Amino acid sequence: FHENDEVSFHAGQLFSHYVNPEVKAAGFALLESGDVAVATDLLRLIATDEDAGRILSALARKPEEEDNHCEIGNLVQMLEDGGLIQEAAIPLYIYEYSPCMHCRERAVKFMMEKGICPQWLLDEAAHDGSEHIRNLVSA
Repeated sequence: FHENDEVSFHAGQLFSHYVNPEVKAAGFALLESGDVAVATDLLRLIATDEDAGRILSALARKPEEEDNHCEIGNLVQMLEDGGLIQEAAIPLYIYEYSPCMHCRERAVKFMMEKGICPQWLLDEAAHDGSEHIRNLVSA
């Protein structure tokens, strides 16, 4: 988008409200260039299950020591705001890689509501560090 990270971030915020093929193409271009935070912001309303592999592949290329909460938050919004994600790949990623109990809870809730939550996750979540997640899966 722009050589200045702050300008790029704000441009991503602005364009993320548009469901448009050009915005989606820009999101994928940013994924390929490694700007995963702005890319997932652009894709949050228009990503589909078919796009999950490309998104998760870009996330896997990020160094593990980098904070991923911004990207995870965008993935949560893909689930809740976009409405085009119906399969488990993205919410499973959120549950497995997010240290944030709120994001993990929202991913588990999404999978439970869609009937796509694997049994192993329900078993593991019954012992999660978050009381809210434990209560969610025990209900």
